[in-house]
Amino acid sequence: MALGGEDFALACACSAGPAFEGGGIRCGMRADQGAIDGARIDLERDALEPSVIGGGTARGICGSGLIALADVLLRAGWIDRAGRVTNRLPPALQVEGAWGTGVALTADGEVTLWERDLASLVRAKGAIFAGIRSLHQSLGAGAGPLARVIVSGNFGRFLNLTAAIGIGLLPELAPGRFGYVRNGSLEGATLALLSRELMAEIVAFRDRVTYVDLSELPGYMDEFVGACFLPHTSPEQLRL
Repeated sequence: MALGGEDFALACACSAGPAFEGGGIRCGMRADQGAIDGARIDLERDALEPSVIGGGTARGICGSGLIALADVLLRAGWIDRAGRVTNRLPPALQVEGAWGTGVALTADGEVTLWERDLASLVRAKGAIFAGIRSLHQSLGAGAGPLARVIVSGNFGRFLNLTAAIGIGLLPELAPGRFGYVRNGSLEGATLALLSRELMAEIVAFRDRVTYVDLSELPGYMDEFVGACFLPHTSPEQLRL
């Protein structure tokens, strides 16, 4: 993660774990055919209708689907701010098993979103958002608002932006202030190999990048703990 502009940048590494790629999730998988990438809830019918990549039978949940599911479940009141199932979840959708309590996403319960999955998501999104706030605060009192946020990688390609903001993964900004780069690291490496001018520009800018070790940054753990709720302990903290 990096924060800056043409003249400088602050960079850090966030220990978010593999949840955003479907790793560590009981029914997790990559964003491929059969992955649940979202859902809608019909409160009048107490029905949850998942969206499946490519249509057909759901085989699992991808990272972007995990975010989208958490958002709709939270807004419906079926999970609380800690990611735990509430008594408002329709009994027909509640599953009990070795992984605790879960929300059945398919009729046979083969694909289920468990509370332990949601706990992993909450910790992962907490680490990311705490990193964003910590970098921003490192600029001091004179730091202005974020002008633009660029999300990179295959994960960003399928990211439900509204849901990401809804659970507190990303700050509350107007949709037009978010952008996407499919594979920034690979594209950058390719261009650097093909252009001596760009390579020189990269080397020059590298010297203007300051690495921030979040583990040694005062206040980071407070930010992390505060972000380990949906969307945040204090909703006003989402506005940068």
